[in-house]
Amino acid sequence: MVARSRDLLTLFEVDQALKAEANLDRLLENLLERIRDWAGAEGGGVLLLDEEGFLVPRVVRNLSLPAHPFLPEGPWKGALEGPVFVAPKTLALPLKARGTVGVLVLKGEDLSRRIPFLSFLASQVALAVRNAQAYLRAEELAINEERTRIAREIHDGLAQSLAFMALKLDLAERLLDKDREAALRALAEVKDTLRSQIREVRRSIFALRPIDLERYGFLESVRRYAQAFAEQAGFRVHLSLPEAVGLSQASELVLFRVLQEALTNAAKHAKPTRVEVVLEPLGERGRGLWCGTTAKAFKTLRPRAWAALA
Repeated sequence: MVARSRDLLTLFEVDQALKAEANLDRLLENLLERIRDWAGAEGGGVLLLDEEGFLVPRVVRNLSLPAHPFLPEGPWKGALEGPVFVAPKTLALPLKARGTVGVLVLKGEDLSRRIPFLSFLASQVALAVRNAQAYLRAEELAINEERTRIAREIHDGLAQSLAFMALKLDLAERLLDKDREAALRALAEVKDTLRSQIREVRRSIFALRPIDLERYGFLESVRRYAQAFAEQAGFRVHLSLPEAVGLSQASELVLFRVLQEALTNAAKHAKPTRVEVVLEPLGERGRGLWCGTTAKAFKTLRPRAWAALA
């Protein structure tokens, strides 16, 4: 009964660690610590396969392993398929989740009889690695999309405005001696366009500032960002937020990015005097968030995480 309780407690702690941490290295450290505690192991490590098939040590504790990536040979090659003792009292188990992603290594006494449950725990670690790798790929794709969006905005906005201002300045120069009033009107248009583009560039720089959700927490970060953005963009903001959202760190980051884009679109296209941001839990588990809008410019948007205009 005591052993069964320890197993269940370890499973619970592993599950909590998977939900609480988005950073892969910190996640692997937490999982390894819990697995070592359960197995009574004096040392342990997690090694992941890279794209070239080398094993790369990511987390190592009280274990003698190469500090550099190495090609799995001999018992290490066997460890990619099933549990193998790669050295005396040193057990390596494959991390398998739709294919092998690495190995979990533990050093200690009497590990043989713990292999069934350790194999199950290793599968949980493998799943966490797969999810983290998928998230990193999605993040890289998002970064590339953001770069493309910024390049498009510069081309469609700033670049065209600069070309317009250059033409107007040429016109003003030609009209200066012939039609002073027309030249002054052209210069006034250039000044207005320049001020508008300065505001747009400041908004873009503000939106690109790094985010530290861990420092203040998700909801407080939303409050701080929305209020600072509104002050910089020249409108009032009203926030209607729940007491808690119950999302993973990865989901919080995605939602925060959506909020950033929504506020930027509101400032750029709607020219509002007041913006209302509403986060409402959806579904039985309260993990979906919806924001609605009454602004005509945004009425065609489908319900999703968004910023609301009033």
